[in-house]
Amino acid sequence: MNDNSERLPSVLPANLDLSFINARLQTAGYTPEQATESVEAYRQFLVVVAAKPNLILVPTKAADAAWHEHILFMDRYEADMKRLVGARVHHHPDAPDAAAWQKAVANTQDAFRTTLGVELRTEELAGCYLTVEAA
Repeated sequence: MNDNSERLPSVLPANLDLSFINARLQTAGYTPEQATESVEAYRQFLVVVAAKPNLILVPTKAADAAWHEHILFMDRYEADMKRLVGARVHHHPDAPDAAAWQKAVANTQDAFRTTLGVELRTEELAGCYLTVEAA
């Protein structure tokens, strides 16, 4: 499987109930607008992850904040990722070696461009990355 085009997810990112993340971000000090922006950035990231599960991808800083909150609810997170990409999705808190990091950044920018038509600047990206466990 090269790009997930043969497999349709059982749920779309737009249909995931992420309202609890919005509430948790607000409890942590985000304004309602900032929390909503973070959750929507995370949804966009999940669209890209579902479309390109074989790539090592880097979230935006806004998406990463929501991702952290989602991961805290491990059972829910794992179930959501299984429904979305058919496998476990791992968060790696540190950047890999320099060459792998540059490739991950380039993959992410290309994936956002081709999947969503969004141009990402490197400075928008967080310092972590994800991998999807082989299904």
